[in-house]
Amino acid sequence: MARWPAGDQPLAPFFGDEVRRKGNGFIPCGACSVATSEKEWAICSRRLLTFRGRSKHQEELRHAIASVSGFSAGDQVKVWSEITIRHESTHINYRLDYVLATPAKPPVIVEIMTASTSGGNKERRTDIKNAFCDCVLYSQGLLQSQPQSPGVNVRQVWARMASQLIVKSQLANAWGGRAIWVVQDALMDYIRHNTGNRSVLE
Repeated sequence: MARWPAGDQPLAPFFGDEVRRKGNGFIPCGACSVATSEKEWAICSRRLLTFRGRSKHQEELRHAIASVSGFSAGDQVKVWSEITIRHESTHINYRLDYVLATPAKPPVIVEIMTASTSGGNKERRTDIKNAFCDCVLYSQGLLQSQPQSPGVNVRQVWARMASQLIVKSQLANAWGGRAIWVVQDALMDYIRHNTGNRSVLE
């Protein structure tokens, strides 16, 4: 992902040594969401769900996932993240966001779909790296006007999600488990209005 050399201006004064060490000499340009004139779009999966986060909405979502998965109170659920599944004869080569399992129950695949950015424009400073820099400067009062964000490419996300829905759900079925998809409401609204596919949204 985008990163900024830790010793370079103008960001160097705003980040301490710990950030430099963890970033191997770079400042990660972390952006979890992008605001457009219409909506705020999650672009990082951890904005919607992690199994280590402490925010209230993520805690509620984890409980909902546990309930849908068939886990019971007191179950010790193991969580694996970013698991790669490859099978040469069937040409399967996918990465799973999370796999949840207990010794007594089949595994559950949890997939998180977020919007993606459209790349941005370096001259207009709407790429992630420059937009991040400008947001830091704006938050410190060093920029007068609010920075522009990268654009959002939701059409591409829906195309990618449609194919993955089939394959990853079939993987879960083959394991005797299930697949759960976490999707932001803004993206679901886009799918509803642009595909007419309401059955998955009701």
